[in-house]
Amino acid sequence: MDTKNLVSVLKIKKIQGIMPTQITTLVADSRKVQKGSVFVCINGNTVDGHDFIEAAINKGAKLIVVERMPEKIKAEICYVIVPDTQRALAYLANKYYDYPSSKLNIIGVTGTNGKTTVTSAVNELLRKEGFKTGLTGTIYIDVNGEKFSTQNTTSDSITIQETLRKMVDAGVTNVIMEVSSHGLSLGRLLGVEFQMGVFTNLTQDHLDFHGTMENYKHAKSLLFSQLGQDIRKEKVAILNADDSTSDYYKTVTSASVITYGIDNEADYKAENIIYKEDKTLFTLVYPEGKEEFTIPFVGKFNVSNMLAVIISAHESGVSIKKIAEHIKGIKAADGRMERVIEDKKRHIFVDYAHTPDGVEKVLDSVRMFVSPKKKIFFVIGTGGNRDKLKRPIMGKIASDKADFVLYTTDNPRFEPWEEILQQMADGAVKENYECIGNREQAIYRAVELAQEGDIVVIAGKGHENYQIIGDKKYPFSDREVVLRAITKYPL
Repeated sequence: MDTKNLVSVLKIKKIQGIMPTQITTLVADSRKVQKGSVFVCINGNTVDGHDFIEAAINKGAKLIVVERMPEKIKAEICYVIVPDTQRALAYLANKYYDYPSSKLNIIGVTGTNGKTTVTSAVNELLRKEGFKTGLTGTIYIDVNGEKFSTQNTTSDSITIQETLRKMVDAGVTNVIMEVSSHGLSLGRLLGVEFQMGVFTNLTQDHLDFHGTMENYKHAKSLLFSQLGQDIRKEKVAILNADDSTSDYYKTVTSASVITYGIDNEADYKAENIIYKEDKTLFTLVYPEGKEEFTIPFVGKFNVSNMLAVIISAHESGVSIKKIAEHIKGIKAADGRMERVIEDKKRHIFVDYAHTPDGVEKVLDSVRMFVSPKKKIFFVIGTGGNRDKLKRPIMGKIASDKADFVLYTTDNPRFEPWEEILQQMADGAVKENYECIGNREQAIYRAVELAQEGDIVVIAGKGHENYQIIGDKKYPFSDREVVLRAITKYPL
């Protein structure tokens, strides 16, 4: 690519050295540098790209984008100095991949809980209707049915633009993206043109990164403010009327606003809800009339999620009757209230709930269909070296709403498991718990205790197939552990 053309998108810059005529690749990871690469130095949470300039040059980088010049300057290298390399990377990536988002209809979904459920359901529903779709999220990237692994809910700017370019080249027309507060705060989504923004809910999470709930709320508001000010373009903000944060998001967007809800008045509202252990029925009341829905999901929170899905699909051109037909066959995303059907006598679920609100909603949901004489066993852990304020809160909710709790680890990282478990147990309001640091042993214990008709919920990791101990990832799947446990403790 022509280097001057690429760098022209950076308006505030100082150039030192002779700029190469052409560049081969754009990278922010020195390990991916090739001969003729542009290397952008990102100052991240754990590593600073400026520390890898020499390594990048040794591998063939010819142009280095920096916020500060290195001590050792090489005459044959061109340095571009900018005030913010993260922002510069977003601009460069958009230019390098020829602004792919402008050629796609993109739905961005943000919120503390429900993002994966909503995005995967919209993706599946639109595909059933014949759309060529793409998805980016926590579990995987999906390009018209071809799936790729992903490391973050919202990838870095280069990966986002490269992925969107692949989707354009594959003939994709509609893209559904999970949008994290981290990705918004760090500017990874700058330049992505969204047609719709969906808000699920806002509850306590990620305060180790954002510091306060106000900062967290503001970070997610960026999705709606970034829908743009050109009201000639058909942009839509889809907001949860049952979450008061939506009132704030209405003020920051120029897009048309459509609301959904269960408890409060909304444009799309669920009424006459009937909860069952394997599905939920409700009447959708919307501007054009009413429609009966049956969704293969459990719990009130999933009714709310499906309302967001219904609006997203309807605004994409699918009729309400078609949506009602397709949604009956939608599959739950991996690890989102996923029933382990191999156990016919106990009701065992694997779920990603890892916030106080998520824990409360999961327990409230299963309580709706459990017999008064049966028990709920709940396995919960929190990540080490992360938001510690939520631990006693989650511990309290679990103790209050479950019949018996197994406090355990999630991804302990470098933190002693005794400290993590004690902080959760400090919130317990009853003596209805055990602390078991080994997560596999905790799951075995829950399955061992549960009798016929009882419910077991394994919360915290959901789809994840690893556990982080120290700085290493070890293979670990809650679902696989459950399968071993029910073999050992059959009923």
